Amino acid sequence: MNIKELMAGVDVTRVIDAFLLMDFSFSASNYENTFLEKYEALPNLKKVIEDNIHLFTECKPNMDTNPCTIFIFYNSDEDDFENKKKKSFVSIAVDDDDVFPILDRDFHMFDDEGEVRLQYYAYNHISMNEMANYTIAKNSIEQFGKEVCAAHILSEIFFWGLYPEDRENKVKALEERVQRSMDEKYLYTKKEVHELLDEDFYMSDDEKLYYEEKQKFEEKTKGVINRYVAKINDEIHQEYIHAVRQEYSSR
Repeated sequence: MNIKELMAGVDVTRVIDAFLLMDFSFSASNYENTFLEKYEALPNLKKVIEDNIHLFTECKPNMDTNPCTIFIFYNSDEDDFENKKKKSFVSIAVDDDDVFPILDRDFHMFDDEGEVRLQYYAYNHISMNEMANYTIAKNSIEQFGKEVCAAHILSEIFFWGLYPEDRENKVKALEERVQRSMDEKYLYTKKEVHELLDEDFYMSDDEKLYYEEKQKFEEKTKGVINRYVAKINDEIHQEYIHAVRQEYSSR
């Protein structure tokens, strides 16, 4: 099943439900927007989701793109040692042509310790027509259902904008900025740096004291945190490898 077919087969209302539960913009952890701002944004959000699902179902997939598969996972959060039950959705894209030649070998994805390393990629910057032809992993659908998979994919691509043209313009702008940094050796101009350093950058004496003490605590517990991160990363790594091997072995 490709992404176009996935979007065509979902219950839009349930996609919206899933989106609101997983997207950071509407979570309690987003302190940049108030409750009322999030509340007022809901009607527009629902329309945006409906529009994007419709655009996916109506678009013409780019058949010339490399065949890729999107895998969706619900992983433990390695950055929160104090809340071991905290999880979040993540996803990756894998180039199908990279997998089949190494399927029977000891491949790794996070490191070079196996016989060969399988690369995986972000996909949220890919155009809608190209992504429409990507495959959604069977295991992802079986584990989470079509609506959750669709909601997560939308959550990922909305990072670049709410509509295809917005996303394409922002991706293009970033590419131009990166090219400029390669040519000029600076990612930002001096003017842009000053604009980034607004009043929120400066701290009071109490804030400085707080972060100094926090840094001391982090230094003392660095070993504990590093062991925890290594454990979670290894579990996630094995899950990725198993999911890829299971997906392609059945094709």
